[in-house]
Parts: sequence; structure tokens; C-alpha cells
Amino acid sequence: MPAYPKPVKAGPHSLSFDTRRGLGRFLGLQARYVLAFILASGMCSCQSDARSPVSPESFRVADADGPSRSRAATDPARAARPAAVVNGRLISWDTINPAFRELAGNVVLTDAVLDVMLKAELERSGILLDADYARRETSRLVTSIAGAAGIAEERAERLLTDLRTARGLGPTRFRALLRRNAMLRALARSRIEQSGSLITDEDVRRRFDVVYGPKLVARIITVPTEREAVAVRTKVLEGDGAISDRFARVAVAHSTDGTGPRGGLLDPISPADPGYELNVRRVMAALQPAELSQIIALDQGFAILLLEERLPAQDADIEAVKGALHEELDARQERLIMDRFARELLDEAEVTIDDPSLKWAWDNR
Repeated sequence: MPAYPKPVKAGPHSLSFDTRRGLGRFLGLQARYVLAFILASGMCSCQSDARSPVSPESFRVADADGPSRSRAATDPARAARPAAVVNGRLISWDTINPAFRELAGNVVLTDAVLDVMLKAELERSGILLDADYARRETSRLVTSIAGAAGIAEERAERLLTDLRTARGLGPTRFRALLRRNAMLRALARSRIEQSGSLITDEDVRRRFDVVYGPKLVARIITVPTEREAVAVRTKVLEGDGAISDRFARVAVAHSTDGTGPRGGLLDPISPADPGYELNVRRVMAALQPAELSQIIALDQGFAILLLEERLPAQDADIEAVKGALHEELDARQERLIMDRFARELLDEAEVTIDDPSLKWAWDNR
């Protein structure tokens, strides 16, 4: 009989499923807003200036990089070169540019529209970026990935390289992304300073309960339909051996969840963690060790759970960690405001497109 993973805490260098799920949620917004606001973590440290219209800790944004221009616009010889040569035959830029615009025009145009709107908003607010924003944003991004995935920062740097490759973030787009993110952060920090932090002592207490409170270790199987859920639950109930082993075998064979290859095993979950669906947490909290759940309806599909064990709360003093928890919640508030800013600015933009290929991509985004 094959051995399946036992319920143990993930180590600092493992990339377990539910941390990958958290990282997936962390990166998921990129499809529409091109990672402009999901790279935020920690405090912005832009420099202040006497001309700023807000508080002494306010932010100024300058066009430090200067206007972006293609090499072809300044190098006629480069503009005349073909896009590629195949077996001695030339492929011109005119041949492939319409296809480029249809394939990725909406993503690139979204970047450009947001850039224009952000620069206008920052000019209106009198905010400037200092020259060190790119280094800070890269550092924050690595730290955010490390925290979301539960891995060391050195490994997070390698993961960032892989993510950039997978999402087509070459030097040009990545540099623009860092600048766009820094502009959004500056606007978010300015708004927080003007309106005051919305984080309460109750928010800190709830976060303390999530991080240091009791945890549940469980296995999960997800399937697309209720009929399949009934079938896999029956397989678990009627199999041979310990129920944990039966559940793991069925998860490997049938689960659509990313935990399937590891027998459906989730990392320890707090019943108070809003990162998981409420009905899943409620059902899990009501189970006893080795007890199988009924079928649970999810936002997409259906699930069954098996509770493996309950872990006690950690021995921690809330007063000792209150500051760190407040900083974490502050960073989360900053990300939400950045998200909202990006959505608002894109919704306000009036975009007119003459090129038919680009218009098709934009209209069908």
C-alpha cells in the first residue's frame, strides 16, 4: 500500500497546496490589472518635499524614468529591420503586428491607460517618486511572495523569475510595472494619511486568533458535480484500511484540487481565517478527528472533508506581537486601496482606439 502524507506542519522551504492557493489568489488579479496593485506589501518610504500639499510624510512622484520611446522611433536602421528571418525569407513587422495586438493588445493597453491616468492623478496631487522606488518595489514583491508561499526570500527571488517568464514580464514591462505599482502605493499612502487608518483593536485581535489560535488539519477532495461528490464519498466510506488512507487514495485518483497528489492534505487552517470559504471552515470546525463530512457546495464545484487532528493555540502574548500584526493589516489595507484606485482610474478612462486589431482586443477583454 502506498504511503500518503501524514498531517504535519509545512516546513519553511515547502510550497504546500494551500500556500500555493494563497499565492494564486495573490497573483490572480494580474489577468485584468497586470499586477499593478498586487505587488504591495509593507510601508511605502517615498521621500517628502516642502511643496507637497499633504502632510510632512506625504509623497511626491516625479517622472524619474522620463518618457518611454521605442528604439525604432529613434533608430531608422532598426525600424527597417525585419521582425524575423525564416530560411532566408523575411517576416516584416507589418505582417505580425496586427496579430500581436489581437493577442495581447488589451493587456498592454490596460497598462498604458493606467499609466496615463496615474500620472495625471499624481500631477494633480503634487506627489513625486524618488529615484529608489524600483529597488524598494522589487524588495517588497520578493518579501510578499515569500510570505504568501511560505518560503525563504532567496527561493522567492527564483520564483519571481519564473513568474515573470510565465507572464511575459520582460525588462520593459517589469520596469513599467514597478513604477506603476509605486505610483499606486504613493496614492494609497496619501489617502490613508488624509483619512486615517481604519484598523481597529478588534481587527488586530481577529488577526491574532488566525495566526496564533487553534488550527485544524484536514484533507479535502473537490469535484465538479454533486453526483461525483456522492460517488467519491461512497468510495471513501466503502474502502479498506484506515479512513485517512482511504480518503488519500480517493483524493489522488479523483480530486480536482491541487492537493490531490498529496492525498488532499491541507496545511493547518484557522477556523477564523477569512481566506477560506466560510462554509468549509464551519463544517471543518464541527468535525471530530477521523470524521468524514457531508458534501459541501463551493463557489465552484463540491467538496468533502476529513478532519485529521486539532492543533492547540500557540503560547503567544498579543501585546508582544500587536505591533507586527498592525503592520501586516496596514499593508493589507494599502493593497486594497491600491486595488480600488486602479479600478476607479480604469473605469474613468475614456479610451478611443482607431486600430481595428487593437480595438478588437480591447472590446473583447
